[in-house]
Amino acid sequence: MGAWVANIDYDLDSWMGSLSSLLKNKKLSEIVIPGTHNSGSYPISIGSRQTGEMLDLSEFTNGGPINPRLLHLIKTVGPGWAKCQEHSIVDQLKMGNRYLDLRVFCDEQTDEYYLEHYFIGSNLTDELMRIAQFLNSHVEEVVILDMRSVQNCSDSLVIRLMEKIGKVFEEKLAHPPSVTDSLPTYGQLVAEGTTVVVALNYSLSKMTYFKDLIGFGTVKPHD
Repeated sequence: MGAWVANIDYDLDSWMGSLSSLLKNKKLSEIVIPGTHNSGSYPISIGSRQTGEMLDLSEFTNGGPINPRLLHLIKTVGPGWAKCQEHSIVDQLKMGNRYLDLRVFCDEQTDEYYLEHYFIGSNLTDELMRIAQFLNSHVEEVVILDMRSVQNCSDSLVIRLMEKIGKVFEEKLAHPPSVTDSLPTYGQLVAEGTTVVVALNYSLSKMTYFKDLIGFGTVKPHD
């Protein structure tokens, strides 16, 4: 396939559509799909709100109080470590990435959803809308949203998150195949307009709508 691709003129923001003749009969698991790690961490900076402990501080304190200097070090150095991306999610898509690692944090005080990596990153609702807008103008691109890391969420907030995803993407959401169905190809997904594959894992029986999307074989669990 590499030799063929070398002779095809394509833009990164629409590479799937440009290569559709080569990809149409391939399942997503048969396509090398570029992606980003902690995709929503790009806004993290010094002063960003912390969402969890970056390390077990008890080993440094012997059961005593935490040294304020150690806390200051974490708050100043930590954001630089937690920030894995320099570019916005839309720019990541324009650069050709089609797998997004979206780690969700639920703020139960405000009922808002954020992307996080030990610190608050971007607002999830805003990002979903931007992804949907990108797909509206790039109808032959398929995007995988790996949202299987969900932190600080009650069952009710996770159900609302599921409803929010459905409301934003509507008919674009790829439905999980039944046990008897063969996995869809890229061409079938595009033809049906179901160009968003969501992996959202949560131990809640009402969420069976999403839980089997991992069956596409394109998303592997985090370590």
